[in-house]
Amino acid sequence: MFNLGREAPLSVRATRQTAGAAAGAAGSLRHLGRALAMFALVFFYAQAAAQSSVTIGVEVSHGWTAAPGNVAGLERAVKDVPGQEDWVSNVKTYLHNCSIAGSDCDTRYTPIDAQARAMSRALAAEASSGTLTNIDAFVLVGHSQGTLRNRAAVQFGYLDAALASKTIGLINVGSPGAGAPIVPNGTRFLARIRYNLNLATYGVWNLFEGLGVLLSPGFRDALFAADGMTPSKTDMAPGSSFINRLNQVTVQQCRYVRRAVWVGWLWWRHKEYRWVRVCRRVPANNRIPGHVAVLDIAGTNNRFSSLKPNTYDTIHGLGHPLNVVAVGFWSISWQIWPIPIATGLTNLSYIMLNFDNVWQSDVVGSREGDATVTLSTQLALKNRSYLLEDPSLYSYSKAPATHGAEPGDADVRKAATDFFDTDNLRGAYKAYYKLTHP
Repeated sequence: MFNLGREAPLSVRATRQTAGAAAGAAGSLRHLGRALAMFALVFFYAQAAAQSSVTIGVEVSHGWTAAPGNVAGLERAVKDVPGQEDWVSNVKTYLHNCSIAGSDCDTRYTPIDAQARAMSRALAAEASSGTLTNIDAFVLVGHSQGTLRNRAAVQFGYLDAALASKTIGLINVGSPGAGAPIVPNGTRFLARIRYNLNLATYGVWNLFEGLGVLLSPGFRDALFAADGMTPSKTDMAPGSSFINRLNQVTVQQCRYVRRAVWVGWLWWRHKEYRWVRVCRRVPANNRIPGHVAVLDIAGTNNRFSSLKPNTYDTIHGLGHPLNVVAVGFWSISWQIWPIPIATGLTNLSYIMLNFDNVWQSDVVGSREGDATVTLSTQLALKNRSYLLEDPSLYSYSKAPATHGAEPGDADVRKAATDFFDTDNLRGAYKAYYKLTHP
């Protein structure tokens, strides 16, 4: 029989104490686990709530000859985003006017690098006390030359530091990202037209052009701009210093050093110290950051008759009577003097009657594109993934639109709106959010 009044042995008491301690520790761990789970759940919902009520600022840049009103279609497209994408609560848009004559941001004459600097200063002012205040993220949308301004601002570090850190998206519509062949080709084509006009008028065109330059500053400026001699236009030519800088991750850096050089022969051989040019490749530091998603939207309607239908009808309509007149001059070519006139008229009539094909092959430089910029240069970043710190955030889209109509084209606007629902832009915002909320 057990003696119930006797104290338990020491070994039994130790076992009971150990079991009690283990049970207490297990209970504490359970409470700690529940607390951590609740904390993680609260943090997750807080982060999700923060990311589902995002206010995005959007800057829209117009092209070379356009004004802010020409890209209003793109502005309307991004304003529709909050009603379609639940993670975006508000969109604040800013149309930057870079077409003011005589300013430091005149698209026709000011170099594109200077335009990008001027635009960045304007954006900094808007972010501090204007339209773009109190935004959570920032997206730049550009058309034509405006895409180069936006890329330069992002890649060359011209944006205000706070705004640059918030930049999560870059939308390029009809971008001459690798240079536009129409710039040099257009100059040559204009020279060809003027040469044939001079032939057809037996030299009178040169006299008319000279008088126009002397008497009309407007005519002189138009001729100067059409010749492709303005800084902003030459910046868009393939192989220009600006385009090369935009698309290279390294640049050549040179310096002069004084070195000993042996000169002469046999007993006349001696040492001379000369200045020698030494070059090396150094990082350009112009890659698109890893928290910026990029969308290229390329137009594919490459017919001039779609770009400028009224102008095309006029040109094509003049081709037939010019051809008839040319035949008349050829019929009396035995007199010698009508031969230059007939040659000029024949060449002009051929160009006018086949203007779509001539425009594509001789001016644009390709049958693929949007009647101003070739398809390959619109998708420049597609084949230059080395410019992207995170190539997985790049995407592209094609739309059956011509260059001037792209900002208002339904397919272009849909692609711009849909970009806000892609994993790329969401991923870019998450990358930015992790940077700012470690």
